[in-house]
Amino acid sequence: MRRTKVKVTKVKKKIAWNPHPYLVAAARRIWRWSPERREIANACAVGLTKRRCVKCEETKARKEVQIDHIVPVGKQPRSWSEYPGFYERLFCAVSNLQPLCKTCHTAKSNLENKARKEA
Repeated sequence: MRRTKVKVTKVKKKIAWNPHPYLVAAARRIWRWSPERREIANACAVGLTKRRCVKCEETKARKEVQIDHIVPVGKQPRSWSEYPGFYERLFCAVSNLQPLCKTCHTAKSNLENKARKEA
């Protein structure tokens, strides 16, 4: 009589779908087209292909300069009640936005994240 091997497979637990990362990503994509962001981008423009960083005052390529929130947007919401505050911080006034080059933006973000973890 011939024996056959039976393959034993583990059943994966089904994880509940979390919509929050998708909603945050969609909001950030929409923010890229906001009039406030465009106003800051146009204000720091030097010609058609360059922009000026506010912190180091260097003129860099358009893709090298990012629009930063002065008061950070903070963590992404984890519950439905946190969304109104998140949207208010994300879609803020022009006075809360500044153009920074990638190196200055990374340094500022690292300091903010470090302060957030310590608090």
